[in-house]
Amino acid sequence: MRCYEYPSHPNEYHQPRPGAYGIFMHKGQLLLTFQAGIHNQWQFPGGGVDKGESFSQALIREAYEETGWKVSVERKATIYRRFIYMPDYDIYAEKICHIYTGRAILRMGDPIEQEHSDALINPSSALQMLSDPSQVDVLSKFL
Repeated sequence: MRCYEYPSHPNEYHQPRPGAYGIFMHKGQLLLTFQAGIHNQWQFPGGGVDKGESFSQALIREAYEETGWKVSVERKATIYRRFIYMPDYDIYAEKICHIYTGRAILRMGDPIEQEHSDALINPSSALQMLSDPSQVDVLSKFL
């Protein structure tokens, strides 16, 4: 499995955090979420998998919470890991990122997660906007 970021604090325990993230297209545009606050960054919609959820179920839920969009998950594109500090949870994490492709079907309303907003972006512009180098790499390969 490819690793994009290695532990900056190798002596810290990094809690495994499986998550699902999506490359969702709508009429030639890419659906992204902007997370304000301490993160202040553009990202693929997605997040952690809750107990009892499949990766697809988690991604559909997370995409709705972060963007307000109903999405369809079509296929797994790749999987990779990153070792990061998660200030929201005050933990060091080994994020195991499952990336899926799919479609943004219908905007149901505003995002319900605080400090999140959604946007449909030209995919080549998104390469310049995404903050996570692993997502930039995955998107460039997808395009």
